[in-house]
Amino acid sequence: PGVRDEDILVVSEPGKITLESFLQSDYKGLQQKIHQTGLIHIATSILFIELRAKKLFRIWAKLIRKKGKTEKKRKFWTMLFKYYLLIALFLVSPIVLLIYKMTILPFTKKSVKQKKMYFYGLD
Repeated sequence: PGVRDEDILVVSEPGKITLESFLQSDYKGLQQKIHQTGLIHIATSILFIELRAKKLFRIWAKLIRKKGKTEKKRKFWTMLFKYYLLIALFLVSPIVLLIYKMTILPFTKKSVKQKKMYFYGLD
């Protein structure tokens, strides 16, 4: 458990590239150079979950603010969110990801690639 030894050994690579750009005061293409090392990878399944989680979190935050006017009510709604989150992450998301990968992903690969490029900072 924890951080793999291989990850610890290569973690300095982006730092070296960044230091070089800093010393030259030239940050053009820095993100591209870091990306070319191949050390940064965004898993499609994580991207899929994160994009939906952001929307769902906003909905829950508004609901808790609206319904949780007192400390007791806020505690109840926060506890409800906690259990919702556990169920969504460990029971629902594996099923949804399987369906997504089998039915939707094959038709949306270009869009997924564009989103990854955006989050890599390369768009």
